[in-house]
Amino acid sequence: MRKLIFSVSTALLVVLGVNAQQKEINVGIEKQKGGYYREAIANFEQALNNPKINDEQKVLVYKGLAECNEKTHDYNKASDYYGKYLAANPNDIDKFLNYSSMLRTVGKTEEAKVFFLKYAEKKGDAKLKKDFNKMIDWAEAHGDDPTPYLVDVTNISTNGISMGTSEYKEGVLTGLAQSTDEGKTVFYNLGYSKKTGENTFEAPTILSKNLTSQYYSGYPSVSKDGNTIYFTSNSSGKNKYSPSKTKKVDYSSKGVNVLKIFRTEFKDGSWTEKEELSFNSNEYSCAHPFISEDGNTLFFVSNMEGSMGGYDVYKATKNSDGTFSKPVNLGSNVNTKLDEMTPSFVGNNLYFSSRGHFGFGGSDIFKAEMNTDNTFKKAENVGKPLNSTFDDFAFSPNKDQVTGFLSSNRDSENGSDKIFSFKLIPAEYKVVDNETGEPIAETKIIVYEKVDGEWVESSVNVTDENGVWGTNFAKNKDYKIVYDNPHYEIKEIELLQNDKRREKKLAKIKSGVKLEKAVLFGQMIDAITNKAVEGAVVDLYEKNDNGEYVKVASVLTDKYGSWKHNIRRDKEYRVNINREGYDEKAFEIPSVVSNDPNRSSIIESMNPLKFNPTAKKDVKLKINNIYFYFDKGKIKEESYPILDNIVEYLNANANVKIELSAHTDCIGKDSYNLALSKKRAKACVEYIVKHGISSSRLKGVGYGEKYILNDCKLQRSNEKEAEKNRRVEIKIL
Repeated sequence: MRKLIFSVSTALLVVLGVNAQQKEINVGIEKQKGGYYREAIANFEQALNNPKINDEQKVLVYKGLAECNEKTHDYNKASDYYGKYLAANPNDIDKFLNYSSMLRTVGKTEEAKVFFLKYAEKKGDAKLKKDFNKMIDWAEAHGDDPTPYLVDVTNISTNGISMGTSEYKEGVLTGLAQSTDEGKTVFYNLGYSKKTGENTFEAPTILSKNLTSQYYSGYPSVSKDGNTIYFTSNSSGKNKYSPSKTKKVDYSSKGVNVLKIFRTEFKDGSWTEKEELSFNSNEYSCAHPFISEDGNTLFFVSNMEGSMGGYDVYKATKNSDGTFSKPVNLGSNVNTKLDEMTPSFVGNNLYFSSRGHFGFGGSDIFKAEMNTDNTFKKAENVGKPLNSTFDDFAFSPNKDQVTGFLSSNRDSENGSDKIFSFKLIPAEYKVVDNETGEPIAETKIIVYEKVDGEWVESSVNVTDENGVWGTNFAKNKDYKIVYDNPHYEIKEIELLQNDKRREKKLAKIKSGVKLEKAVLFGQMIDAITNKAVEGAVVDLYEKNDNGEYVKVASVLTDKYGSWKHNIRRDKEYRVNINREGYDEKAFEIPSVVSNDPNRSSIIESMNPLKFNPTAKKDVKLKINNIYFYFDKGKIKEESYPILDNIVEYLNANANVKIELSAHTDCIGKDSYNLALSKKRAKACVEYIVKHGISSSRLKGVGYGEKYILNDCKLQRSNEKEAEKNRRVEIKIL
């Protein structure tokens, strides 16, 4: 973890009667204790270059250079000097841990293992040894397993040290260096940088003179309304560092100018003087605040009594009077024996940086999801490229956790911090046509997330020309995905965290969700015979923005009397159906999205649609499915629906009169066939009259075998040919 937390000490060593090199060493030690690490490095290096320096003095210098370079994040130099120091002083057990950490950060993993194991052995801690091996194994296993993020460096000026970022107005709040002197320790005020491009910002300007400090001001967190800023600064800003001054103002009992969290509010056009929060103390540091979106919870780090090790992440809730509750440590799922830093809380996730959890080296960024009881699940490494083998911290995502900023000293020769932007690269999914397999562009994908048992819209996506859209689904959340394209039927898919088929569903979504075209369809049957009407013309008209129906398509019914038109769900249509010998039909169909209750009944009436024969003189209708008992004129019950159709037809055409004729095959005596046909014609007429049709509109005739349809000889040899003649016909009179 980044141990540099900017507390400033005034403890000084008295330098009396020493040689030149020792004097340089003593001044370096004084500056180091005061937090002036760059100046201390210069003193130590000058002493080391003195040819009169002895071995004992070299040990002091190696230690000072190792520690100061670690503080300024030049880990290559730090590891070099720790190696020299421990070679001369192998009894400083704790420094084996520092050395191992530096080696691991610069990628020397095998050497890091050696010195960490030495540290664990000297400490007599078998569990520590085991945990470290697990950490190394984890890093090796996940080193080539990048997460879908794109990380780019910004031009936000840090002057070597990042003080975090917070989105504000048209840019970000960050640290503004008070000077740019190379080799000098630089202190910071709060600055504002306006965004000018995707990763470019204007040079920062001071936010407010009311908030300036002699030392450090940084790590800002802005309230949702933008009118309150929480930030880190030193407990005292009244004294500049001077080896000759020892006066303490608001310092700890050990002479440390500790860090505290302050608040400022925007009132009457300016920022108020900084106000110290109620849980601060001169005896420990509180730093790196982050205020929740509702403004009621403040997350921060502190090394107060009760911390698990170094700095831990705490939270405090805001009281009605503006003070805060007693801080609560977030527990072992978040905090470790090493330092945790720079928390942020977005959505339901806590982000922070740490060296104590499984990482790649240096400090890594971790995520811990909050449970329903406000505790936190075990922290997880957010992976590469958000993390690297160097220090990664100050993770500041936006509300949707898709973009944001982080700080890191990766890609830096001297450990200087840079501020990076990050963007989540969504996993790609596809939408295709169910029939053709072709990609479907411009499909709206609405993703819902289940929150407290309710589906809440979390994102809206649109497929590109290749039918591709992108998002990322968390494994521990429930989702519903709605596919909405006006040319296709709406489709919904649920991804539930406890569904054993979840991964298979996800794989299908990636390979291509198949959508079925939105269609109008129907079936045409003869209103009397119940037979399919093939070859009917079905014209489709679409209502335009002027309210006019415009013909857009035409199809013929197939051998089953069926037809189908592709449509848009957001359009109104008219369907015209016509065929020679039948009455024309027309329907107006409301759009799907109108939710018109009549739409369903209209479509139902077309499935099937009884197509009425045109009432035209001498038109004949052949009815093959009126059946009689053998050798009798009695109608079988299964034929009643056909006769009912005739009744319905006559009721719909009140002026129509019909001849209902019965015919037989030529097998048997002519006289017998004629008599039988008359009986059957009479039976049909009687049935129709019984159901309300006047006998004056009906003429029953039995023709026997007078009008056979094929050769009589053929009928005698082929039953199917004979069957064709056993029929009832209707002729319009």
